[in-house]
Amino acid sequence: MLNIATKILLHSFFSVALFAQTPFILEQFSTAHIVVKSDSNKILDKYKTNIYELLNEYADDLGISASRLSRRVLGVKMHLLKVTKELSIIELELYIHEPTLRIEDKQEIFSISYQNRSIFVVNDIEEDIEDNLITLLEEFSTQYEEDNE
Repeated sequence: MLNIATKILLHSFFSVALFAQTPFILEQFSTAHIVVKSDSNKILDKYKTNIYELLNEYADDLGISASRLSRRVLGVKMHLLKVTKELSIIELELYIHEPTLRIEDKQEIFSISYQNRSIFVVNDIEEDIEDNLITLLEEFSTQYEEDNE
């Protein structure tokens, strides 16, 4: 079981090391609906407010207005993987989903316009979630600012 965790962490490390920025273009947008989801209600209920506040803070700093009316979603998704009784891994994903128009048939589809992940072994769950989310948000902010210069 520990081999699986090691492989996941190595894959995550090399993915981040090889691709410093995401392949997405973050041209200016003014609004986004902020969403926080998890496959584990135990995690979500306890940390949702802190995650939501961090997302709002970064969105405000970038000039992105949080609006429930926006069809663009700026969100965080968490996935908890229990490897053993003592070892847990969390995958934290920061994403933007929004409707786009497909050229071929002019049909509106929902697409991923930004996505970045962090996978980590849990030591102190609250601190680990916050630290990894801040890292993801800093990377997003840097790219957003560079794409909108």
